[in-house]
Amino acid sequence: MPRLSFSFPISGEAVFFAHYDVLAQRPGQTGSASSSLLAGQLAEYYYLQNSSTITVTNPSLRPERTIDYEVGFKQKLNDFMALSISAFYREMRDLIQLTNFTDAYPTSYSTYSNIDFSTVKGFTFALNMIRMRNLRMSASYTLQFASGTGSSFSSSRNALNAVDGFSAIRALLPLDFDQRHRISGNIDYRFYGDDNKGPAINIGEKTFYPLSNAGANLTFYFGSGTPYSVNSLANSADVQSGINQNIQLSGTPNGSRLPGQLRFDGKVDKDFLIGGKAKLDAEGNAVDDGKGNTVKSKQFAFNVYLQVLNLLNTKNVLNVYKTSGLPLDDGYLNTGVGQQAVNAAINGDAFAYLYSLRMQNPGNYSLPRRIRLGVQISF
Repeated sequence: MPRLSFSFPISGEAVFFAHYDVLAQRPGQTGSASSSLLAGQLAEYYYLQNSSTITVTNPSLRPERTIDYEVGFKQKLNDFMALSISAFYREMRDLIQLTNFTDAYPTSYSTYSNIDFSTVKGFTFALNMIRMRNLRMSASYTLQFASGTGSSFSSSRNALNAVDGFSAIRALLPLDFDQRHRISGNIDYRFYGDDNKGPAINIGEKTFYPLSNAGANLTFYFGSGTPYSVNSLANSADVQSGINQNIQLSGTPNGSRLPGQLRFDGKVDKDFLIGGKAKLDAEGNAVDDGKGNTVKSKQFAFNVYLQVLNLLNTKNVLNVYKTSGLPLDDGYLNTGVGQQAVNAAINGDAFAYLYSLRMQNPGNYSLPRRIRLGVQISF
């Protein structure tokens, strides 16, 4: 598993860089599979013919591997700004996926194999500006394409169960984390240093700098929607007992996209320094350490901050019901079967109201605005 990285200057104002990494991990260390997939138990095989699930674990799974390439260059634009452009290609091999073994002995069964693979490729453009007196900024844009044969170890379970004779799905499809566009940036403005203390306030013979070592920071993020699969039938088995319709795919797997996400985070903070003063002897003179350096007391820094997450209180959609494509309505009540359920209820209006209330899942949205007041101590 070699990991190579190098960079060298093209000119006095440009640098070329590249890296090649091979990484491996045990099956089950990430969200691609559960660690229980490795735990082979003899009881699974002895009672395989009488098992209700007929899905067994595989203790001989190979490690999952990731091969990562990246090349790019960084160009100086002026004395305080630089542009970085890079291209990356990431290939995941030996990923785990469900596999069917039809007409096996003593019965057909399913297990997990290292047959999945996926690729992630794209470009990243980054613009960085070093601090000019008070201001520092950075921004980046990433264009990404992520596709593979499966987003998780059980992503093909429904398709394999619906089609007899298929052992594995080998079609390349968009992965669940395939986010085509991603833009992020940061703006930081602060007063620091002896020559940049901010506005002064004179009170008598003393001068105060209330904004010294204080600043404000704004972070923004925009990401295009990730893919999801659309179902042609609403499945409300988890809402009303007795209704258990088969989920039927509409179009292609991961053929639709969620809405994009936009988020702003803000932070205002100020440092208060305590200590760090020269120690004095009994006569009021600074104590010397014998090497010409003045002995100072230990310094403590208190950073008091006010942080606001999701500054604009944006309701970003994280998940939708796969039939309607909406975060608060699965479309069941608008179907013929849903209307029959409403008509058959003792109180149709109450049934429709309670069903709609059940669909109000706050987990389909991002967290609302949060305000944090805190103190960080450095010593």
